[in-house]
Amino acid sequence: MFSVEHPRYRYLVSSPRLQTYAARILRIGPRKRAALLLGTVAVIGLGFLSNDWFVTTMVGFGGVVLLATGTAVLELLRWRQRTHGRYQRLLTRNIQITDQLERQHEKHIGLVRREQNLAARNKRLASELALWTRDQDEDRNWRDLRSALVSPCAPARQRLFVFPPGNENDYLKLLYQEFPMHGFEVIPAKPAAMDGLRRGDIFHLHWTKWMLARCKSETEAHDAVDVWLERLNALRRQGVHLIWSVHEELPHECNYLAAELRLRRGICELVDIVHVLDEATAELVRDSFEIPAKKELIAPHPTYAGTLPDHLRRESLRRDLGFGADDVLLIGLGSIRPYKGYERVIKLLPQLNESFPSKRIRFLIAGNVQADPEVQAYRRTLEELIASLERPESVVLHARKVSRYYLGVLLQIADLSVAPYTSGGNSGVLMLNMTFGLPTVITANPIIDSIAVNGPVTTCPAGDDDALLAGITRVLADSPSRQIKPEFSAQYAPDKVSADFAEALRQRLGLPSL
Repeated sequence: MFSVEHPRYRYLVSSPRLQTYAARILRIGPRKRAALLLGTVAVIGLGFLSNDWFVTTMVGFGGVVLLATGTAVLELLRWRQRTHGRYQRLLTRNIQITDQLERQHEKHIGLVRREQNLAARNKRLASELALWTRDQDEDRNWRDLRSALVSPCAPARQRLFVFPPGNENDYLKLLYQEFPMHGFEVIPAKPAAMDGLRRGDIFHLHWTKWMLARCKSETEAHDAVDVWLERLNALRRQGVHLIWSVHEELPHECNYLAAELRLRRGICELVDIVHVLDEATAELVRDSFEIPAKKELIAPHPTYAGTLPDHLRRESLRRDLGFGADDVLLIGLGSIRPYKGYERVIKLLPQLNESFPSKRIRFLIAGNVQADPEVQAYRRTLEELIASLERPESVVLHARKVSRYYLGVLLQIADLSVAPYTSGGNSGVLMLNMTFGLPTVITANPIIDSIAVNGPVTTCPAGDDDALLAGITRVLADSPSRQIKPEFSAQYAPDKVSADFAEALRQRLGLPSL
């Protein structure tokens, strides 16, 4: 049976008789239709010639009408079917395209939301960075203004040359930040600048490792010692004031021990002042060289208050970075060098994970790596140890210098700082941690012990892995407070330490006071 599927046209062929007739007409081809038409015309013609012409004519005319009507209805139905088929195909295609567009739209909405979240986070971090930068600029501008206001009323500035220059050393910036207000002109000095010093100038020597850095043998090292001691002696004869700051007993990478000890003993004899950062420093270095008591001047290592962004909030930072409540971050900061002992912490990570199965412990080592072959070999050792772990992703080795802003971020989000040093005396990293109240596990020495009582600092003997593991475990289990004694923060504030040191130098060297 012939039928039309579209509901809109179903009524056209609802009659069974009409359907049957349409089906019969459908089976009649164009030739048969033409023959039928001619036959009908012939019948009409014959009707005119017969007596029953009227009946014949009406029958023929009715046949023609029915034939034409049926053919027209049939062609209409065929056209409707073709149109409906195309409509159905287009509708199906449109539905498919619509579904695809909806899926793409949902994906796009997800990406937009993620970008919005990232944009909001970046905006918040940018505002925090802008706030910190503005504060830093204001502090710098205020120091410049104070210096400019005092200069016309002050006597001629006292030139103070700093060697090695250390332009990017934060400690030197902190130590000398108040010196312009006290009549000093601080000048970074290279070896060639020593020839331009005149009577009354101050030559302040800090780290000595650079004096022997280019030596390739013990003989060359002793020759370099002779040259440097002679240059210092020449400055002394010219009337230049000599100061030496003792930061540690020996350089961390000491290739020529005998030459280094001879250099340090000779410097102690030549300089006017030996600057130490703590009362315990003289006791710490006594086995290697003697610091004359009359030359000793104490000026502690200041905290880093005001130099790093301290307005950042730990909770919001950890949330933005995806840290959960069970995530634990250990950090090791400062230049990556063999004496830092980070390989010991890496080896202890499996035991720490066993002790805290519900926590995800990660260890971040961040700091610059010098081109020294020994330092580069140490870096490769760390990389091999990390690769050998069952979970190597738990240790991140960021062998690049960290900017001040992101250093402040790390100090806020970290749970513990580890410093298992094999040697050393004073620790700038410890003072950095103390600035933020970050719990610290560090190798003990008299200087560290005197600072540890002021905050969440745990000390352990050098080279004792069991004590190191116990110290880290105790800190992670107890979650100590980040509180630092207020008197410590006040005593070690950078502006106070710098101002007191400047005035102490004036008194010791007999310089006129402002």
